[in-house]
Amino acid sequence: MQNVHCFCGDSTGFYLVILVFLLVILLIWQRLVARILWKLYTRRLPMLSRVRQCTWCKANIRGYDHHCPAFGTCIGQKNHRLFMALLTGFVVAESTYTMCSTK
Repeated sequence: MQNVHCFCGDSTGFYLVILVFLLVILLIWQRLVARILWKLYTRRLPMLSRVRQCTWCKANIRGYDHHCPAFGTCIGQKNHRLFMALLTGFVVAESTYTMCSTK
């Protein structure tokens, strides 16, 4: 009968392989969780105290003032000057029309 080596009695190598395997899985899991948390954290960075979600168009608007149905868009920090210029133009046009039509 030949001498057959059985690894059943000496299982330190088996446990070492399992330990290394679990450490690799733990490191991969840690990097994955860190990457997900970093994406969530950086996504929330631009959200300042003046950022609100519009109830009509469901968009997050920085410096949200209101949703203007006349223009069909939200008025916020990026287009507030344009909105004020258009509003001033409408007021001037209406006042000119009213003054000219009463004569």
